[in-house]
Amino acid sequence: MVYVTQRTDLIISLLKEKGSLTSKEIITHLIEKGVDVIEARVSLANLVREGAIEKVPDYEKKVEVFKLKE
Repeated sequence: MVYVTQRTDLIISLLKEKGSLTSKEIITHLIEKGVDVIEARVSLANLVREGAIEKVPDYEKKVEVFKLKE
């Protein structure tokens, strides 16, 4: 079982390493670490609400990506 703080730490460290990722890319990585899909989505939503990360359009990929808030 991966706890909430571990999930948020995983997401933040992943975004620090990769820059920006789609929700699918983040969730795929978290599933490999044993996180449930619903838990991953909730953690992403919480981080956006808290202002730690933001969701922005990536015009090259034609999707929205998550990145660390500057």
